[in-house]
Order: sequence, then C-alpha cells, then structure tokens
Amino acid sequence: MQKEWRAGFAGIKPDIVSFTSVIVAWSRSKDAVAPERAEALFREMQESGDGNLQPNPLTYNALMSTFSRHNRPFKVQTIFDAMETRYKAGDSSARPSFPAYTTLLKAWAKAAEPERAAAVLADMVHKFEKGDLDRKPDSRSFNTVLQAWCRSTRPDAAYKAEEGLASMHSLAVSGRFNVRPDLFTYSCVI
Repeated sequence: MQKEWRAGFAGIKPDIVSFTSVIVAWSRSKDAVAPERAEALFREMQESGDGNLQPNPLTYNALMSTFSRHNRPFKVQTIFDAMETRYKAGDSSARPSFPAYTTLLKAWAKAAEPERAAAVLADMVHKFEKGDLDRKPDSRSFNTVLQAWCRSTRPDAAYKAEEGLASMHSLAVSGRFNVRPDLFTYSCVI
C-alpha cells in the first residue's frame, strides 16, 4: 500500500487506520483473492519498520475475519496464534481481544469442527477468569459451540450439546457468567 501511495502523493504515508480500513474492506469481500490481498497488506505493515504501523487487535481481527469468511479456519488459528505469541513476548498491543476469540470460535464452528470451537470457548472462559480477556463469554459464544455440535454428524454430538447446556446452567447458577440458556439454546439441543 505504501508503494502505491508514494507514487501519487509525495510525503503522504498511510497510517495504522488506513491500512486496517483496507484490510477490513477485504474482510467483507467475497472475492476469492481477498484473503491473500488482506494478508499482503498485513505483511507490509509488519515489514515496514515503522513502529506506528504494527498490527493491533483490530487489524488482526480483520485479517482473521477475511480467512474465516472464506472458510479457512486453520489460517484463522495461525493468525490468532501469532497474535498471542506477540502478546506473550511482551507486546501488550497484541493482546487477543473478545472479538478475536469470537472470530476464531465462529471459524471453527462454521468449519464443522465442534471440538476445536469448544476448546476456544474453554480458553475464553479460562482467560476471562484469569483477567486476560476483556469481556466475559456470553450466551452467543456458548450457542455458537452448541450449534456446531448440533450440525455435527458425529455419534456423540447430542451428548456433547447436552453437556454444553449443562455447562451453561452451571455457570449461570454460579453467578460468574450471565449465560442463561435461551430459546435458541434449547432448540439446538432438542
């Protein structure tokens, strides 16, 4: 993106907002090349050498959303893992946010991988309880996993969905989370 800008606007450089905005636009595109175009911009940011252009949680989430839209959950997981690695290395600007976890959760659920979706949800609960997540997992988070189990053709899917419902009840009763089962929850499990 910078190369294109340099040619037309001497002295004007894109910033984190402009890069992220273009990646968000690609994340909403159904074009088959959208993930690669978004990733190229993301890499350009990282390789710029400009500390002000390092991806933030919004940038990471936009890139993850691009690959999720194109049903590439392993790539979403790779991006999430890279974000988490940066955070663990001391870069607080790369702290995985609730939206990043939600994008990862939905990517695995959409790909008919309920075990992986359930593992992400369990990690969300654990991270929130440790203070490493900015928001509590909510009923939608749990319902996403239940829906993945309900769509699954695995022999134990009904039991796993029932366990998810029991988990929601347990957390709601404990008062730690406001994850009361709703009509969607019960319909899914039934």
